[in-house]
Amino acid sequence: HVNFDRELHASYIIRNQAWHWAYDVADRVCNYNLNDYPEYNSRSEMREARFGIMESYNKEGAEIPYLGKEAFVAAAYYNNLLADAEFTEFIDTGYAEDKAYAYRFRHRDGGDVLMMGPVENETLKFNLYLGTNSVIVGDKYGNEKEVFGVDGHFNFFIGGKDILYIRGNFDEVKQGNDLFNVSD
Repeated sequence: HVNFDRELHASYIIRNQAWHWAYDVADRVCNYNLNDYPEYNSRSEMREARFGIMESYNKEGAEIPYLGKEAFVAAAYYNNLLADAEFTEFIDTGYAEDKAYAYRFRHRDGGDVLMMGPVENETLKFNLYLGTNSVIVGDKYGNEKEVFGVDGHFNFFIGGKDILYIRGNFDEVKQGNDLFNVSD
């Protein structure tokens, strides 16, 4: 059995899709493995055995064949949220590009969607000014809730395996104030 982090796998697939879109690298990006291929586990090169976004198709490889993995759910939410959206800008998070990413999209309904998170597996704090009182915040799986800011400022802690989506109508998006400090 290959030791495989399925949450990180989900994040990498979605980040890859958004990165290609934001940097205009390709017209289309495809995930070429729909299913896991457990027969590759016996090879010396096992990297692709767990690339699929669905469980294995054979009874030895999965309890429930064809069950969608975390990557499947994350891809479904990403596609639903950003279908017909338009990439508009990169957001300055205050971190170097190799530490964090933040993209702004114009949603098909005319509102804004931010997609952001750390590049590596570490938790980062993001201080943003969005110029609005509240936003809808969702994780990579589509769990959403309304979050309220203070005078248009918001603070978000995002873990290394996470992707945060922020929806609303933003006057502007820039680095914001640190509303509170967390210390040991």
